[in-house]
Amino acid sequence: MPLLKQKLPGLEISLLHGEDRNSLYALTREGIADFSINSQAYPDLNQTIIATSSFLLAVPMDHPLALRWKSEKSWEKKEDISLDEVQGDLFLLNYSSQGGRSIAEAYFQENGFYPQRRLELYDYYTIAKLVESGIGVAIFTDNSAACLIDTLDVCFFRLRNFPRCPVYLSYRSSLYLTPVMKCFIELCKDPFLWKSSTLLKK
Repeated sequence: MPLLKQKLPGLEISLLHGEDRNSLYALTREGIADFSINSQAYPDLNQTIIATSSFLLAVPMDHPLALRWKSEKSWEKKEDISLDEVQGDLFLLNYSSQGGRSIAEAYFQENGFYPQRRLELYDYYTIAKLVESGIGVAIFTDNSAACLIDTLDVCFFRLRNFPRCPVYLSYRSSLYLTPVMKCFIELCKDPFLWKSSTLLKK
């Protein structure tokens, strides 16, 4: 958000909170929100791919996987891991109505994996804090993890064979795009924005 205000100082931004992917879609479709960021494709909305994301596994710092890598937090230099290595762990998952959950479930199904123990929670930050406390493991997008890695003692790993997924900026087809709005869309494609933003994707 600070980067957007720096680049477009005259732009007024109001953030609306959507409970799940369906409410975000409704806010956009009905014109209550001009734009929404999501990982779902909606044929009746205009959508621009502004980033791609992969999914990571987050484990506590004292987890055997973390200790194998001397508790290195970043996933960048580590080998990709298989879900089989955390088969017995408690999985902290967001609700099934949220976009990230549906992508994670598709990955589970494709790999013939079903968490033996799971706990559903609402938001990413609560899940991250519980992982930090040693309660269980969780799946995050790399965009979300980049925002959390400096503030949480959590160890991240890239999951094997997980495809990169598009992140969309969505808006209704009838929305008139002013020059400032067009600049906003282009700025949202800036990779630096995704590395520096505190925005967590639904």
